[in-house]
Amino acid sequence: MALSKQDIGQIRQVFNDGIEALVLPRLDGIDERLDGIDERLDGIDERLDGIDERLDGIDDRLDKLTIRVAQIESEQRNTNTILRELTTRVDVLESKLEALENDIKDIYLMLHAMTKKERSSKHAFANLGVEEKLVILHSELLETAKQAGVKLPNHP
Repeated sequence: MALSKQDIGQIRQVFNDGIEALVLPRLDGIDERLDGIDERLDGIDERLDGIDERLDGIDDRLDKLTIRVAQIESEQRNTNTILRELTTRVDVLESKLEALENDIKDIYLMLHAMTKKERSSKHAFANLGVEEKLVILHSELLETAKQAGVKLPNHP
């Protein structure tokens, strides 16, 4: 049994009607879903573009911060160097100050001892008799003249 052209045309028509009735509505639903997905993807693309712009801004700020941190680190190194130098200088000054304080204490002790000796010798000298005072003064005068290279006249 051979199919006639009319039979083939009817089969084609039934096949086309079946496709239109079954497949096309499903394809239309798929197209609608794809349109919704396209809209969602467009929204996602816009959000990603916004995120990219924000990330670019963050990258720029991060670059600026990196440069600033490098500057701060350099300044910190310079400050540390200066601080070490100042610490060394302060140590030297502390040593010199301690030496000066010790010298001042020694001078004070010497002055105190001299003042005490002078007071006791003045007191002792004041208690001497006139003749003893003159002998001491004469002896001091001869010693001073000798040191100065001055010749004194002889008096009996």
